This record gives sequence, C-alpha cells and structure tokens, in this order.
Amino acid sequence: MRKITLPMLLTILVLASLLTSCEKLTVSLDSLDKEEQEVQVDTSPALVIEQPETKTAENIGNSVTGDVVAEAEEPLFATHTVKMTADGFSPDRLYIKVGDTVVWKNTRYGTINKAMIIGVRECSKVRSSFLKSGESFSWTFDTPMTCTLADGVMTTKESKIYVE
Repeated sequence: MRKITLPMLLTILVLASLLTSCEKLTVSLDSLDKEEQEVQVDTSPALVIEQPETKTAENIGNSVTGDVVAEAEEPLFATHTVKMTADGFSPDRLYIKVGDTVVWKNTRYGTINKAMIIGVRECSKVRSSFLKSGESFSWTFDTPMTCTLADGVMTTKESKIYVE
C-alpha cells in the first residue's frame, strides 16, 4: 500500500506546485494592469519609440517623370521592430497607430535561444509558435487598444503595445 501512496503523493505535490506558480503569474500580471490604470504612463527620455520609415522625393527617384519630381506621400501604415533579447523585449513599451505592424525578432543565442509571443486578455489572438534564433513573427493591429504580451519562454518578461 505504501508503494502506491508515495507516487500518488508526489504527483499531487507536483500538480499543486504547478497550479500555484501559474496562479502567481496571473496575479502578478493582474496587479500590473491595475497599477497602470491608476498611474499615468511614464514618458521619460529612456523610453524608446521607433519612428516609421518614410519615403521622400529624394529617395524615390525620378526615372519615370523625367525632370519632374513627384511628391512623396506619407506611408499609411508603419512597421515597428521589437527584438527578443536575453533581457526580454526591446523596447518593452511601444506606441503605434491603428493599421501598423509589429515584427518581433528573436535575437537570442546561447543556451536559451528560443522565444514565443503570447498575447493576454484582449490580445489573446496574438500568439506565435516557438521562434528559433533569427526567426520573427509579425502582427498587424487593427483596433485601438492596450495590448499586453508575455514571453512564452522567459515567462517573467512582458511588453505593452499601445495602439492609438
């Protein structure tokens, strides 16, 4: 009877510890959202905001129009790149417009070289597969929202995308 009871006890102990650790992660993410609702977003100079690439009349060229240079139009949508590093997301906060695309590129190397993007709550559809070093995943945001993303490999790392 003891031989059967010991494996059952170990199984219950492992399941309880897994459930407890998952609950702590959910609770910690919930408390972060509540804190951000109460406190205004920090816009200190250390915040990195990528600027979209724009085309100008100088870099379009004028081979079609001869001597007449056509005016460049502002791009409708921009592409922003977020690197997945050993320290997490870089940048970890990003402000974009509706219709913009975010590309997450895995730049990790060494022992832990995989990454995975997991959207939470209203961004739950944003989900990548495991990304090997050098691979990337992109998502186009089509509605205004604040999107919280977690790293599926380094589960303590998170990022916010503010879609305006």
